[in-house]
Amino acid sequence: MTAWEASAGVSQCSFRECYHGAVICGGSSVIKFTKNIVSQNIGFGILTMDSASGEFVENNVHENGKCGVVCSGTSNPVFEFNTVADGSQGGFWIQERSRCVIRHNRVYNNHKTALQVSNHSDPEVCDNKIFDGKGGGIIVHDSATGIFSKNTLANNVQAGLGVMDNACPVFVDNSVLSNRSGGVVMAGSARAVFLGNSISGNSFAGIGLKENARPLFDGTVIRENQGYGVLMQGACEATFQNCTIEGNQKSGVCGTGRTS
Repeated sequence: MTAWEASAGVSQCSFRECYHGAVICGGSSVIKFTKNIVSQNIGFGILTMDSASGEFVENNVHENGKCGVVCSGTSNPVFEFNTVADGSQGGFWIQERSRCVIRHNRVYNNHKTALQVSNHSDPEVCDNKIFDGKGGGIIVHDSATGIFSKNTLANNVQAGLGVMDNACPVFVDNSVLSNRSGGVVMAGSARAVFLGNSISGNSFAGIGLKENARPLFDGTVIRENQGYGVLMQGACEATFQNCTIEGNQKSGVCGTGRTS
């Protein structure tokens, strides 16, 4: 299905074995897309681009050959109460200058990053369950921003949260639990603000900072991680205020290099 400058309602349909993308929304199209199955397509499941918008609610997007959902251009769709699973190149990929809204979704068992945010995109990502991924949970990179709140990121093979390059997101009251390559990882010249958040039970370190990362952690609980609570390397500079750091298997805070 391709929509360009159109308004359309699509409900209770199945989209399978499409080559490029099962559902492509471009131009200034406005789509209401509910309770559909988007599965086993060779390319993307759902692609929004240009200035497309609309509501994507209660869909099952799974086993697609690329990402389950891509939001690009200046598109600003809303994705609510969907299942996005088993994507060969990940779950959601938000890029360019998209300001999409991603909330109340279940995102699991994707083969790369569950939710990747890149370029200059600025999404709102709220109250999602992101778990059992073969890659990372949420990765924000390039010069992306965005607000990420009340998400649960659990049992992903890579880090639960990654912030790279010149990205500058805000994370509020997320739970980062039992991820296998660390809880939060920051590198490059990334800036990020963490307000609240619980980081616990992760392998290696609850928080790993390196290169020139410059985060602020306020009111964060860093507890019972399987290595360090906080590991700082390179020339990173971090601010921790009103935080609880306890019960981590190695030191609470370990700094090497020129960290401060």
